[in-house]
Amino acid sequence: ATVGVVRAADEHELAWRGQGLLLRDRDRQIAFVWDRGGTSDLWLMPAEGGPWPTRLTFDRPAQTYWTDAPPRWSPDSRALVYESDECIYRVSVEDGQVRRLTDPGFDCHSPIFSPDGKRVYFLSKRGGTANLCYTTPEADWPVALTHLEEDVSDPRPSPDGKNVAFVFHPRQDLNRTEICVVPADGGSVRHLTGQPLVWDLLPRWSPDSARIAFVSNRSGWREVYLLEIATGNLRQLTSQSADVHFLAWSPDGTRLALSGGKDGASDLVLLSLAAQQVRVLRAQGGWHSYPRWSPDGSWLTFEFSSPVDPPDVWRIAAESGEARRLTDSLAPALRAAGLVMPELVHYPSTEGASIPGFLFRPKGASPAQPCPAVVYPHGGPTSDYPLRWDLFAQWLTAKGYAVLAPNYRGSTGYGLAHQQALHHRWGEVDTHDMLAAAD
Repeated sequence: ATVGVVRAADEHELAWRGQGLLLRDRDRQIAFVWDRGGTSDLWLMPAEGGPWPTRLTFDRPAQTYWTDAPPRWSPDSRALVYESDECIYRVSVEDGQVRRLTDPGFDCHSPIFSPDGKRVYFLSKRGGTANLCYTTPEADWPVALTHLEEDVSDPRPSPDGKNVAFVFHPRQDLNRTEICVVPADGGSVRHLTGQPLVWDLLPRWSPDSARIAFVSNRSGWREVYLLEIATGNLRQLTSQSADVHFLAWSPDGTRLALSGGKDGASDLVLLSLAAQQVRVLRAQGGWHSYPRWSPDGSWLTFEFSSPVDPPDVWRIAAESGEARRLTDSLAPALRAAGLVMPELVHYPSTEGASIPGFLFRPKGASPAQPCPAVVYPHGGPTSDYPLRWDLFAQWLTAKGYAVLAPNYRGSTGYGLAHQQALHHRWGEVDTHDMLAAAD
């Protein structure tokens, strides 16, 4: 049976499939990418949920969720931009007409509209490295805003339309990324952050364009920091000894919605900037991602996935925490199959290291009734195996195998020391940890 999988989206937007839930104020529609039937096409549905979604595109090739980018709404809610086959496309919500905005062959990606809707910013490798460019919704000749010899990512126009923030990746230090801005009409690139061996990521403008919140691992964990653009004043907002993966400003600029955590989970939390207090809004032993605020700030949407829940879009009240599912991707046959929730375990490896991992136990397995086992390493190496949907692990478990997914040294999500234990020892300590998992 085909299983539809949902992913969520970004700034001023929500998402379904994992990457694309967008909510606009006027029409109250959600745009999302649905992995279904061998394609990753765009669909629309009412923000309140309801009838079967409306398909918007019909031939977008299947995309892996970790390489795909969410579609983005135009300010007037009449169009979406998205990437496909290394090109940028615009699709009309009203009639479904699609226009290609960039030429093929230049690896164009990460499109986002300017606040006035007159430009579409995107990244292009036309010169060999990913640089920031813009075109128009009418596909005028692209204009390059940066001419750097290193890659940039995650373009974010300021709400006032004057600047564009992005992440800079210097090649001389692959463990360093910086937050930069460039004037929207071109000019000198301003490096706002940058430290050796530090990742600064996810620049997000405040509604008044005066501040940028971002995530940095300079404390040893991916915590949230706030930068005042005019003064350069930098303040650390979280000290949770946990990694933050997504953040979004409330419409009034008083709060940040965050998703993050440790030990493979990512909870949904609200951060009050005035009190600098964190309140857990939802923690369900899974992976919350892409939190997005309603226009009035009274509720949010987010994507939730767990080992027993495929990615779906949820809606939650900001004050009460009352949540409800907007989409349902779990096929009835899987719902009745007795899916297994893994347990967090730690096991010893070389040099006294304690390695975390997730163990799926088949039903009925015990010391008296042992079962075969599979060691299931993730890719990366700077990635991890979290509490997300994994149909293959469930299939193996249903067939009677125990499955151990180790987060070996080098994995993210367990602090900088665990992640950097792999430095200059790639293929050594990670191999030891996987052999120890088998033992």
